[in-house]
Amino acid sequence: MAHFGILSPASTVHLKTMIRLGSELLRRGHRVTVFNLLDAKTTTLARGLEFQPLAEDEFLAGSMAEGFAQLGKLSPVPFPFAQLTGKPLIYASMGTVQNRLLDVF
Repeated sequence: MAHFGILSPASTVHLKTMIRLGSELLRRGHRVTVFNLLDAKTTTLARGLEFQPLAEDEFLAGSMAEGFAQLGKLSPVPFPFAQLTGKPLIYASMGTVQNRLLDVF
């Protein structure tokens, strides 16, 4: 029996996907620990997986909802489609676009 550690963003889609993976590993007889923010604890433990909190002093329980509420208030940043050429596309993170570092295109 192996011991797997799972680390993913605490947002619902990411977490549920990793919890499903962890549940299958658990079903197959492995030990699984999810490393995440406190907001992920209830969901993780409800599926029978072990939980190890990360950054619990910086991100108290409930902080994900606050963070997503703040994100929902932001204005969208336009993507510079006009600057795309036939050159290979370089992956741009949201930080690249938000910080107007568009010369990578």
